[in-house]
Amino acid sequence: MELHLHREIHLEVCPTSNVQTDIAATLADHPIERLRAAGVRLGVNTDGRTLCDVDLTGEYERLARAFGWGRERLLSANLDAIGAAFAAPDVRARIAAELRRAYEAEDS
Repeated sequence: MELHLHREIHLEVCPTSNVQTDIAATLADHPIERLRAAGVRLGVNTDGRTLCDVDLTGEYERLARAFGWGRERLLSANLDAIGAAFAAPDVRARIAAELRRAYEAEDS
């Protein structure tokens, strides 16, 4: 974990897939919350709907149930993912702004 923090390495994490492939015994045992709490930059993904039978909304719902993740933590994970994207800085900034607006609109 220290290496991830020191080098600001972004992790794309697929919790349901990790449980299905026995990397974690259960979602509650998954290290995603410990990583997040330690400051590791991470995004949430599904590892393919056809492989894992979960879409991104379902993955978010599972994280909410297992770890109490709310909109703020999900937004943070999405912004971390955008920040790590292989895109020009202006493109990343535009997408991040659009995402923030979408989250704010849902709060209204």
